[in-house]
Amino acid sequence: MNKKNIIRLVLTALVAMFGAWQLQQGQKTPPNEPTSSSQSARKDRQQQSGGQSARSNQTGDFDYYLISLSWSPSYCLTRPDDKRQCGGRGYGFVLHGLWPQKSGGGWPEDCPATTRPSAAMIQKTLAFMPSEKLINHEWKKHGTCSGLSADEYLGLSDKAFASINIPAAFAAPDSPRNVSADQVVNEFSAANPNIPKDSFVVSCSKGELSE
Repeated sequence: MNKKNIIRLVLTALVAMFGAWQLQQGQKTPPNEPTSSSQSARKDRQQQSGGQSARSNQTGDFDYYLISLSWSPSYCLTRPDDKRQCGGRGYGFVLHGLWPQKSGGGWPEDCPATTRPSAAMIQKTLAFMPSEKLINHEWKKHGTCSGLSADEYLGLSDKAFASINIPAAFAAPDSPRNVSADQVVNEFSAANPNIPKDSFVVSCSKGELSE
């Protein structure tokens, strides 16, 4: 199979932090259901690449992976009843998704599914993506386009998440913190010197870090 590079890290200061990840894989991987912040980040990327926004449902039709990390404290402000994620575990950034992307703009989604995540893999994935509903959604919408089985895709998502160094100030938040978008970029860039600084993109909404 063609190798895919995970080469960019995009941060979204609204509902998710998008991340790029420098890694070569012998198989391919998927994108995720965009939230308002991810739509904004993708729109920016499409404009930068000539305004193309072609999508497909063809397995393997992508060039690199995009990592999206969600800022859990902001999520829990509006969803306090989500006991798994917001019941006192103290999550900082959690994985929103690992999404296949096209260099010219756009991404594949909703490709034909041939497998489903195993119960054991779902339990393992809950450690860094604390929502079984989201896990299944990410697989169906984006993982199915990766060329991997469901468990292989979630295993790759685990490896991608582990490859990003979360700055200490964001690792275990215990109090509110006021930071600028530039500060977020600078701290992530310093913690991940192998990722070009201009690969980080931050967008904000209502003053809350989201993704």
